[in-house]
Amino acid sequence: MVEARQRGALSRSIDKLQDLLAGKVGREPAAAEWEAAVKEGNERAERHEPPGYLDAEKVDSDLPEGAAGDYLVWVQATDEGTRRHLDVLLVTGMRRRTGGGGIDQSSWARA
Repeated sequence: MVEARQRGALSRSIDKLQDLLAGKVGREPAAAEWEAAVKEGNERAERHEPPGYLDAEKVDSDLPEGAAGDYLVWVQATDEGTRRHLDVLLVTGMRRRTGGGGIDQSSWARA
C-alpha cells in the first residue's frame, strides 16, 4: 500500500516537473557534437582546466562520459543561452576554498 502511494506521488511529481520544463529544455546535441564535447571535457579534466576538471578521477570510470559530466552541463547551458540570446546563471553546490578561507574565484568559468 505504501509503495503504491509512493509511486503515485512520484508520478504526480514527474507530471508537474514535465509541465514546468515544457519548452525550457535545450535540444539534444547531434552525436558528433556530443562526442566532441565529451572528448573536450575529458581533456580538460586531465589538464585540470575549468570548467569540469574536478571530476578528473572519473576519466577511467564506467560512466559513458567519463570525467566530462560537469563540462557537458556547462557547455550545454551556455550554448542554449547563446542560442536563445539569454544570460545563463549556473548555480551548483560546489565550492573551492583558498588557503585563507575565502572563495577562490580564479577557476570560475565565464561564457
